[in-house]
Amino acid sequence: MSLARVITCAIIIVVAVNCKSSENEIAISYLQKYGYLDNSGAQRFSSSYNTTQELHRAVSLFQEFYRLPGDGELNEETLNRMGKPRCGVEDISERTFAPLSDKWPRKHLKWNFHLANDIILKTTRAAFDLWAANSSLMFERDSLNPDILISFREGRHAMLYSRRNEPCSSAFRGPNKDVAHAFFPTGDPNFVSEVHVDKAETWHIQLTKNPPETYNLLQTLMHEIGHALRLAAHLPRRFEDVFSIQHLYGAKKNAKVPKVITTTTPTTTTTTTTIATTTTKDVEMDLCTLRNVDTVLITNGRLYISHERYVWSIDIDGKTYKKPLLLTDYMKFLPKNFTRLTAAYQKPSGNIMLFADNMSYMITYPRLTLVSTWPRSYTDLGIPDTARKVNAVLNTNEGRTFVIYDDNV
Repeated sequence: MSLARVITCAIIIVVAVNCKSSENEIAISYLQKYGYLDNSGAQRFSSSYNTTQELHRAVSLFQEFYRLPGDGELNEETLNRMGKPRCGVEDISERTFAPLSDKWPRKHLKWNFHLANDIILKTTRAAFDLWAANSSLMFERDSLNPDILISFREGRHAMLYSRRNEPCSSAFRGPNKDVAHAFFPTGDPNFVSEVHVDKAETWHIQLTKNPPETYNLLQTLMHEIGHALRLAAHLPRRFEDVFSIQHLYGAKKNAKVPKVITTTTPTTTTTTTTIATTTTKDVEMDLCTLRNVDTVLITNGRLYISHERYVWSIDIDGKTYKKPLLLTDYMKFLPKNFTRLTAAYQKPSGNIMLFADNMSYMITYPRLTLVSTWPRSYTDLGIPDTARKVNAVLNTNEGRTFVIYDDNV
């Protein structure tokens, strides 16, 4: 081999190593910023075995959170997702597990968008109205004494609330990075929760579909207001968010059952989910009058009880329950001839397994979307093809799963 070819090969190897190192640095910085990886300086670019394991775990968690393919390895789709514009609030933080006492101590909250014109105020009011429609919260604008203060900020910026007079802990990094961020309530009745929107972005402020290469202000405000109300990682108006906000502040009296409608808006962000209100089709059955139920699942402080094609979502600490929800309204992947769930359990990863009509489904929680390569037949799980029905499934703390089918385990 000639010297020139040896030098060329060496250059290619060096470039490849440098590219991989650069990708790792980008990923580590991102995962630290958004709560997936410990932010201690000792872990930043160490190549120790423990840190490598931590990075693999963090990437795997990120992929699961955003429903990306991968097994903890940095792939092109994962890196592309990390490069997309997003909310500046951490996906996973101590606020996710903060006590409920940190919520707002009252249900009548005031807001203001600092120095906003009439169109922006109209859009902001619509964002608050969407949260009020599915909770007992009430909102009104108060330019002098708001509880939630929204403003356009840019670059390194200060908190707007005059009594605080301190720099914001999260600087904007320019267009197409962190488009907005918000601050959680503390439980203090005098606290002002701020929402900062990046002035450097190109915003579509009308209540219409936004053109390409612009950001939808309504959707962004819906998301950030969710944080200001104490919701941690979430997508605006998702099914689970409705129950989360009702768990914090209660449901609106005589509220109709929320129905999930998925819509795609032409922005540079991902598909979002919105919720309109409707009632399930002539559902008159009462949970307390049933002689038996099909499945019971407890997760995230709620009790889910299913019977035939319906499910009740009940606050564990509550004393009442509302009308049931139609499962196929929220789980579009279920077949048209779906009749009932026969078993359900939550895996240590957080995903939920459902068993119905001789098929098994793995879904993400709380998004309630089907994981790729699912559904699968019972035989794919090692259950004999002679099994007529899965009666129950138990999952232990050690990760072992016991399937009870017919009269067998």
